[in-house]
Amino acid sequence: MKKSISITIGASSMLVGYLFFNSNHFKELVQISKEKMNDAKRVQKNSKNVSKQLNQFKKTIPTAKKALNDFQTELNDFQFKIKPKINKINHTLENMKN
Repeated sequence: MKKSISITIGASSMLVGYLFFNSNHFKELVQISKEKMNDAKRVQKNSKNVSKQLNQFKKTIPTAKKALNDFQTELNDFQFKIKPKINKINHTLENMKN
């Protein structure tokens, strides 16, 4: 009796498995899984590209900082040179008013 119940349960399980694996629902699940895997691969590839671009950008930061410092130095030099001339012009204008 136990043997026949086991065989019946086993056969039923196989039949259910066969029907499930050959059903359209299973095929849809497989298709969705493939699409999700492709999406995951695309996201992974995009994140690698973003990381690469971020690293390239990080390499430009020291150059930009140096350029900014150089510009600030030149601006300070220019202000230092031009300030006496502006003061002289202002002084001349004051003298002309009086």
